[in-house]
Amino acid sequence: MRDKIYLAATFIVNIIALYMMFIYSPPLVVGAEVAADPEVFRIFYLHLPAAIAAYIAFAITFIGSVLYLRKKDFKWDVLAAASAKLGLIFCGAVLLLGSIWAENAWGVYWNWDPRETTTLILFFAYVAYLAYRMAIEDREKKARLSSVLGIFAFATVPLSYLSIQIWQTLHPIVIRLGKVEMSPPVTYTLIVSLIGELLIFFFILYLTVKAENLTEKIAKVKAGG
Repeated sequence: MRDKIYLAATFIVNIIALYMMFIYSPPLVVGAEVAADPEVFRIFYLHLPAAIAAYIAFAITFIGSVLYLRKKDFKWDVLAAASAKLGLIFCGAVLLLGSIWAENAWGVYWNWDPRETTTLILFFAYVAYLAYRMAIEDREKKARLSSVLGIFAFATVPLSYLSIQIWQTLHPIVIRLGKVEMSPPVTYTLIVSLIGELLIFFFILYLTVKAENLTEKIAKVKAGG
């Protein structure tokens, strides 16, 4: 029953978010030096929440990895791996939406801007994490070694986040550069969109972890039998 209520709430919030993105919110105004179609910048409402969701996902992978190494309980390894998979999906969405933004703002889909480059490094770090897991058959060894990798891979998250502070960048930053006009409708739409994407993320994470834990139990029963 609780799953149905959560799913219904997720659906409603995201329907409201879509309405706010395309109808309630005015076209986004980005700095006067950027010659671009304001309508295209509505992807900001998907791009930024997806980035936040990806960071949260990889933070969960980091926490799950640390807890596995401390407690040796496979449930934490399952959580870490499941969150990494979802983080990659959201990170991929960030890269795709960001390239659309870049083409609209600067005329090219990719220009090796520091934020673009560090986010790409982040993406491939977790591709390597999941590929490494798939290459190891022994369950305990897989959990132990991938947990270590999951901890080290997390270093790419602050690198991506702080890249706009460390290097000169074209990336439009809401707070630091003030390039996006944050009127109340824009702010409200962004908040609702963020809530909607996080609801989706946590629901899929819950289902994935539940399925993986069930698989672990079946494997134990087979091994014991």
